[in-house]
Parts: sequence; structure tokens; C-alpha cells
Amino acid sequence: MSTGLSGRRLITQNLLAAAALHEDKHQKATWDTVRDFSVFIDVFCLYDRLEVIGRQAYSMLPKANSEFYGAINGVLHVGQLNNEEVIRPACAHLVAFLGEGRSVDEFEPLFHWMQHPDSVERSYGASPDGPDDAESGKIWLQTLPNDADIVGELNRDSVSHRKVTFLARSFIYLAQADASGLALTPDRVRSVVFEAVCDKEKKLRNALRAQLLESMGEAFQESRLGDEFNLTRDITPLAAIVFDRASPHRSNIPREMVRLRNELAPLRARLRDAEEELLWGKRDTEVAAYRKWQAVFKQIEQEFGQGNHLLSVSEVLGFAKDVAGAAVKPKEPKGWFQLLSLPIDVVRRILLRHRFIELHHLRSELPGTETLRRKVEWLLA
Repeated sequence: MSTGLSGRRLITQNLLAAAALHEDKHQKATWDTVRDFSVFIDVFCLYDRLEVIGRQAYSMLPKANSEFYGAINGVLHVGQLNNEEVIRPACAHLVAFLGEGRSVDEFEPLFHWMQHPDSVERSYGASPDGPDDAESGKIWLQTLPNDADIVGELNRDSVSHRKVTFLARSFIYLAQADASGLALTPDRVRSVVFEAVCDKEKKLRNALRAQLLESMGEAFQESRLGDEFNLTRDITPLAAIVFDRASPHRSNIPREMVRLRNELAPLRARLRDAEEELLWGKRDTEVAAYRKWQAVFKQIEQEFGQGNHLLSVSEVLGFAKDVAGAAVKPKEPKGWFQLLSLPIDVVRRILLRHRFIELHHLRSELPGTETLRRKVEWLLA
């Protein structure tokens, strides 16, 4: 039975904004925005449906007479948050990321405030946010006194509002991916944030697993590809093909995106079937499903050429709303073991349920990636 999850990806509005930026002849492209545009082209070509959250912010994007938005119409779907399912888990992931002994309860007012129309409007920007914005937001939150009125302080700091809410929305996406069951494909800035989250929560997962194995023995044995579920696969940067075909005019890009998507339809169907088994299927079929998953990308390389693009799929912990408060002292490992006081079936679900983040990397640092660099020189001019 199909889960209805394969062939779909949750993407960030920052990724979308970077892709749309290249349609504006008055905006100068950068290697950072080219990288995010490349990732967007990949997911547009490889998956049946892309989903983004935040209807109010999406409605504010300049889409009139846009060939780009016309091309993705029918593929992109805009949804809204289920606050009850998302906010406390988002707080738990933020607490794990900050690592400063914060509590889930402390950040709940921030996440509730971020959903208000006034806050959305203040946070909105047509241009994508960058690494400095995320870092500034992190420092602001880490240096905030524990007993501070976080919403009041943020409202008094007009410079930091967008930066802090940009970082915080990262964890909204993480929690939304968990609640919906979808794999998440973030923008480059958030990829860095999520890699740090994956690393921290991987250590927690291993510690909890060790505790359960010690206390339960064979009752908690796992059967899977490995203790670290981290799939990697080389893939041709499909964007390089699109840029090459579209050169030298930006206006050709949307048409070439659709053309390549149509050419990849048979492989997109095979990828959907392979992911249905690999990411959401039974554990005893994982090895065979992994081979199918690899075979799809191998055929893409055979048909479209090899590239310098690495796709990896990593996991984070899942904090349901009723257990998110267990993440109270991420700096102190013993604090995490409060999870062990929960019913064992709940802990098993926290550790064993798949929650995927799809991370895209170019093998070399741009602009050193020769194939892509040659294809987009005209775009950067």
C-alpha cells in the first residue's frame, strides 16, 4: 500500500525565493543563489509534487507575469501549519541546536508570535536570506537572558526581527516535515543549520539506543542498513543541463526546466517507487530498495552525464508534541534520558521512525565546480 509520501518534497520559501530571483534582470545572481536555484531545479525535475508552508508570505511574493511561477504551477503546493502538531517539536529542535540549557517552554511564545500576520509581514523579504542572517539570529537567541520576554525584546529590536525569525522558521520546517511525514529539502543556509542539528541529535539517538539495548537486550534489536541511516548518491547537477540549454537568455530557463522535467518522467516514477520502499517501507526490504534507489541515479548519470553533485539523506529525532518537553537540557546528556521514562513503545517510535532531510552538496566549492561554473557564467554576468 502506498504511503502517499514518496514523490513529494517539502521545500523552504528561501529556496523558492533564490530560484525566482534569477527571473529578475535587475537582480544580480551570486554563487549562493545559483546553488539554491540548482537544488530547486533538481527537486522540480525529480519529484512529482513540491510543498511549501506559509500562505501569507507566499501570497506576498511578486508572481505577476512570471514565467517561472507559471512553469511550476501545478507542481508547487502551498500549505499552512498545524500549530498544535508543530510548535512544541519546533521548540525542541531549536533547544537542541542552541545547546545552552534552554527549555522548550521558553520558546513557545516566539513560535506562536511568528504565525501572527504582523510578524509575517515584518519578516517578509523577496530576496533570500543568507548565512550572516542565520548566524546573527543564533547569536541573538543564545545571548538572550533566560527570563527575558522574548517576543517583547524582539519587537523592540527591528534589526534582528527578520534574522531571528528566519532562523526559528528553520525548525518550523523541521517539525512540519515530521508532522507531515515528508522529506525536507532545505536551502543552502538551512542545510548548514540542519547538518549541525543532525550531528547533535545523532549523538542523542546513539546514547538512547545504547541505553535501551542495555536495559532491554534483544527486545530492542534493529534491522536496517546500518546504525547510521545516511544515504549518499552522486548525481548530475540537472541545473547545468537547464542552464546550458537556456544560455544565454534567462527568460529561457522556465521553459527548459519544464522540458527536462518531462524528459525525466519515467525516471521520476522509478525514483518514487524506490523511495516508497526505501524510506517508508518494511525494514527487511531496505537493502533491495537501496539498490533500486541507486540504480535510478546511475541511469540519470548515464543519460545526462556525470557531475559534481552529492545527494545525502540524513535523519533527525522526532519529537511529538506531547514528548517535546523532554528536550530540556541538551547540554547535559542525562537530561535527554528523561525520554527513557516514557512508555517503551513511545521511545521506540521516537528512535525508529524515519524523519528525513535531503541535503544537496556540490562536490567542489563553487565556483570550482567546473561543469556548473561554465554553464552559468552568462547568468552571473
